[in-house]
This record gives sequence, C-alpha cells and structure tokens, in this order.
Amino acid sequence: MAFKYRFNLIGESGRILRKYVLDASTDFQVGDAVMAGTGAVDAGDLGEVVTATAGLRVVGIIQAIITSRGVSPSSDGCSGAFIDAYRTPANNETGLQISAIVDISPNSVYSADLDDTIGTTTGSNRAFYYLDLDTGVANQQLNEASAAAPSTGSGQFVSHGIDPQDTNNVLVSIHETFLVGDSGL
Repeated sequence: MAFKYRFNLIGESGRILRKYVLDASTDFQVGDAVMAGTGAVDAGDLGEVVTATAGLRVVGIIQAIITSRGVSPSSDGCSGAFIDAYRTPANNETGLQISAIVDISPNSVYSADLDDTIGTTTGSNRAFYYLDLDTGVANQQLNEASAAAPSTGSGQFVSHGIDPQDTNNVLVSIHETFLVGDSGL
C-alpha cells in the first residue's frame, strides 16, 4: 500500500470521502492515488477514477473498494479472490460498477513510500518540499528525485517531513488536487 492515512490537519471531521466508479481492466488497491477518468458511467453518473500518474492533478486516495451496493467484493472481478488488489472487469463502468471510496481532502496526511532512499535528493526528507508520483511500475510511490523546494517548483504532493512511525517514508498531503486546483497547503 503506497499511501497510508495518518491524520487530518483540521481533525477527523475534515476528511472528505466520495464514491467513484473504478476504471475498467485495471488493478486497484486501498492506498492508491487516483485521478479523474472519462469513462461512461451509468446509475447517477458518479464519475470514474483511474490510476494517477506523475504530473497530473490527483482526485484523492482510495480508502475502500466496494460493490455498487456498498459492500466489499468477494472476488477480484476476474474470477480470483479479492485479497489485496482488485482487477476490474472490462465492462466495469457500465456493468458491475465496482467503486472506490476516495478521500479527496487536501488536508488529509498520508505516509508515502519513496522509490529511492529518503534524503538522496535534497529536500525529499524535509517539510514543505513538493514531490510527484513516480512513473512506471512504481507509480504508487513518490519519485524521490522529484523533490522541489517551495521557491523553485511545485508537485502533486507537499511534504510534512519524515513519518515518525516509518522513517523510510514522508508525510504528505495532496497539493495539486483536481477538485480545487492547487491547495496551497
């Protein structure tokens, strides 16, 4: 799990949880960062989310994977057991509509994995630095080399410093959020 919820900057009443249909033919896990998709969704047009990629605005972080009726699925969508990852079927948007409960609050703080040793790049271990998602197979980790000082750049996530519960991770909040633009946090 790449992003692990720790706390909300304005207290637990500050979390904003929203339901979105998951993109078809894709693997999803709790803790994945997602961005807005464009797939056709029936049943009230909940909106679709896809796996987030580097450099694009983030909708939020998956907190739960549920069926259209609001319970945890028993299989993974492709005839396997749902244990850790859920692979959505090819017609998910118009068929099963397996969905995610997504935390969209820019005030939520997450412990995030980095793709390299923390502190290798100046600032990847410091508060107020910006970081982007990694690309490729590690796209649910932060790109350690993308660390940018607040005076020189920006990024999808803003750091609150090293996670005291896991010193190999940083605490981050969504900065480049799809729903409200740059949060400015």
